Amino acid sequence: MSYSQTYSEVVSGARTVSVSYPASERGGSTSVTVHVDIPISVTIGVDTRPFDYSVGNCVAGVTALAGALTGAGAAQTRAIAVGANKVADSILGGFFKLIRSELTQQISETKSRCNALLLKLADLKGACLSRKAQMADDFSRIADRYVKLFRDLDHELANRVHAIDASAFSVAREATDQKERLLSSNASTVATLISSEDSLARTTLGVRLLRGNAMALLQNATSYIAVDRRLNQDLSVVLSPDQTGAVRDQYVPILYTEAEGTGVAGQQAVVADTGSFKSLSAHAARQEIGRWFQEPKRRWAAMDGEAQIRIETFLRNYISASGAESGGQQARIGATIMGLWQARRPLALKG
Repeated sequence: MSYSQTYSEVVSGARTVSVSYPASERGGSTSVTVHVDIPISVTIGVDTRPFDYSVGNCVAGVTALAGALTGAGAAQTRAIAVGANKVADSILGGFFKLIRSELTQQISETKSRCNALLLKLADLKGACLSRKAQMADDFSRIADRYVKLFRDLDHELANRVHAIDASAFSVAREATDQKERLLSSNASTVATLISSEDSLARTTLGVRLLRGNAMALLQNATSYIAVDRRLNQDLSVVLSPDQTGAVRDQYVPILYTEAEGTGVAGQQAVVADTGSFKSLSAHAARQEIGRWFQEPKRRWAAMDGEAQIRIETFLRNYISASGAESGGQQARIGATIMGLWQARRPLALKG
C-alpha cells in the first residue's frame, strides 16, 4: 500500500558581514552579525504497488501449497489408516487362527485323556463294587459268627450268674409262683392258703430290714468314734502345752544343700520362715540348723526304696500334670529332672 511522509525542520544560523553605507554624513562600512532561520519542509512519497503485487502472488502460492500439503497429509493419513487396519486384521486373524488351532488340539488331547480316565474309572468302579460285595459277605459272615459267640457267652454268663446266686433266683421263682397263684386263684382260697406264708414272709423281711439298719448304725458309729479318737490324738500331739505353757515342738520349713566341687559354698541352709523362733534371729536360726545337720552322728545313707518310689511317683504325676507338650521346653525340663533322679540312688540324712 503506497504512502507519503512529510518532515519539517528549521535551519538557523548567524554570520557576520561587512556593510557599506553611503556617505550621507560620514559614510563608510561596518561589520554586522546576521541571524537567519530558514524553515524547510520535505515530503517523501513511497509507491508500494509492485511490492504489494508480489506479496499477493506469494500469498496465493503459499495458500495453494498449504492446500496441497493438507490434501497430501489427509491422503497419507488415509493410506496409513488403511494399512494399519490391514495389518491389524491380518495379525488378529492369525492370532485367532493360532488360538483356535491350539484350543482344538488341547480339546482333542483332553477328550482322549478323559475317555481313557472314564474307562479306568469304570474299571475301578467295578473293582470297588466287587470289593464292596465281598466285604459285605465277609462282614455278614463275621457278624453271624460273633453274634453266635456273644449269644453263647450271654447264655453261659446267665448260667454262671444263676449258679452263683441260685438261692436268690430260687426265692425269685417262688415269689413269682406265689404272685401268679395270687392272681390266678380265688380270693377266699388265697386268703385261706397263704395267710400264714404271707405273715411269715413279712415278719422275716421286717426282721431282716431292722437287722440291716442296726448293722449300718453300728458301722457308722464305729467309724465316727475311730475318726474322732484319731483326731483327738493328732490334736493332743500338736496342741498339748508343756509345763511352761509353751508349745513343745516347733516346725519350720527349711532347705539344706551340700555341694562338692562346684565352686560354690559347700553347705548352705535356707530357712523359709523364722517367725516361730521368738528368741533367735534369722541368721542365728540358719547357723543353728547348719550345726544340727553337721553333727558327726548324722550321716547320708541310701534312701529307703519305698520313700524313693513315693517321691518318683510324685515327680511323674507333677510332670504329667504340668501339661507339657511333647518336644516343648517343659517336656525337656521334665525329662531332665527324671534323668537326674534316675541317674543314681538318692541319699537321705540318717541319725
